[in-house]
Amino acid sequence: MFGTIRRHQSWLWAIIVVLMIISLLYWVDQRPNGGGSQMGEQATVLNGKTVTPTMLKEALREVDLLYFLNFRKWPEQDSERAQQMGFDKDNQAWLRLLRVAKAEEAGVRVSSDTVATLAKRLLGDFPLDKFEKEVLQPNGLSADDFERFVRHDAVIQQLSTVVGAAGRLITPAEAEALYRRDHQEVGGDIIFFNISNYLGKVAITNGALSNFFTLRQSTYRVPDRLRVSYVEFPKTNFYAEADKQFATVTNLELQLREMYIKSGGTNAFKDTNGVPLSESAALAQIKDDQRERMALGFANKRANEFANKVYDEATKGNDPGRQILATLLDNVAAAEGLKTQITVPFDMEQGPTNLDVSPMFTRIAFSLNATNNPISFQPVPGQHAMYLIALKDMIPGRAQSFDEVKKQVEEDYRRMNAFSLTRTDATNFVARATNDLAKGKSFAELAQQANLKAEALPPISRATESITNLEERLDIRRLKGVALSLEPGKISDYIMNPPEGGYLLHVRAKIPFDEAKLRVELPKFTSQLRYQKQNELFDIWFNKQIEGAKLPLRQASPRRPGA
Repeated sequence: MFGTIRRHQSWLWAIIVVLMIISLLYWVDQRPNGGGSQMGEQATVLNGKTVTPTMLKEALREVDLLYFLNFRKWPEQDSERAQQMGFDKDNQAWLRLLRVAKAEEAGVRVSSDTVATLAKRLLGDFPLDKFEKEVLQPNGLSADDFERFVRHDAVIQQLSTVVGAAGRLITPAEAEALYRRDHQEVGGDIIFFNISNYLGKVAITNGALSNFFTLRQSTYRVPDRLRVSYVEFPKTNFYAEADKQFATVTNLELQLREMYIKSGGTNAFKDTNGVPLSESAALAQIKDDQRERMALGFANKRANEFANKVYDEATKGNDPGRQILATLLDNVAAAEGLKTQITVPFDMEQGPTNLDVSPMFTRIAFSLNATNNPISFQPVPGQHAMYLIALKDMIPGRAQSFDEVKKQVEEDYRRMNAFSLTRTDATNFVARATNDLAKGKSFAELAQQANLKAEALPPISRATESITNLEERLDIRRLKGVALSLEPGKISDYIMNPPEGGYLLHVRAKIPFDEAKLRVELPKFTSQLRYQKQNELFDIWFNKQIEGAKLPLRQASPRRPGA
């Protein structure tokens, strides 16, 4: 099959989004009634075949590839985004096995040429053998994994086309109506009410702070904390290995320049002051970024090798009643010549202050317990290293006295009352402005009279995805919902926007529709709409398949690393 792929190599180097192919659209953690079971307790049968550990490992590798091809990072290197999306690699592997089984059951077959066409969308003029050496192998994958992944994705896409065929029957008139609905823009204004302008207006009377503290005493406490021992695998230890890998790449400068061009050129690369980098500086940055990723990949590989040894030691003798001790991490590390370190005490909210790690590290640490789960057998990714961790000790939280937290109590008291003052001022303004607008006064005039700053909003429609200079200040989806629900000339109620305060909106008018733009964009919109409807129908159908499949989606720990 790879001979066929190589015959199609008039490819441009890029790892591109695979049109969000159906196999990555299903993020919901489906858990049928009764829950799942650990692999080995009860065999899972899909399409008449028992799922073996080898099949599950292969599916996990395919999930890794799918994530990488969509986001240009491996799941372990992208823990924050993966966590935000609810990405669970084990569950995704089981779901992928089910998709492939359903495709086989439906008799879906794909030719080698079809597989090569899909592969062409994934790789550029980066030869397959180099892709294997520079991308796959450093992350524990092979060309066989890539071939299997591409073939399975091809049959899954074909299955989704068959199952969701009815979704492609949307007429041009229906598509145009939906386009007009989604792209009808409105123009308006926004006024922010910031609590920082009201903090100084809050009066603190005798006894106010002590009463405030008494009513909320349960919130003032030192939280539960813990310490973990850890073995660190810094990516700096693997720079030499990454450099050695780079040395095998021919035409490296050409490939870096292609990546530079495809990323947008000059404007895509800036220094810490926001000044665009020269081409040579940008190329150096791209190379450094690739070197960092590759080194972290090697660190992950080494961490998994060590984790396997810890796991093997923990399960030695196959005694299910054998207690696993956290000190096992220290013992195996010492035998391997590795150093075990201990974090400073940290809580669930802040995490360890002496390590550059994501919330995933903290979440895993707090899932450990001394009785039956003292060690995480999966390496935990950090910004600059991979970690294997074990519970060191728990430090119970305690209530705090008023004297300990008096400064924080005063700050909280001021903020709470400042919120009340902003809400009162905003509500009063809405009432006055609503009456005065009906009398023919302009919104800008009313804002000026009230010493408020009205800022013009850019055009907003259902299709708006971002609004410059506002994205970090408020929830764009909520703002859109409020703006599009107002009739022209109307004002919204006061909208709370913690922690800054809140805002209100005024819609001036609907913006005349751009008919020329509609004619240009409608064909692409129609195609995307049909694809979306096809996927929606497939998801509905696939949900029903999951209900009857009894997949072991709940994974028990400890779980062997890299499984």
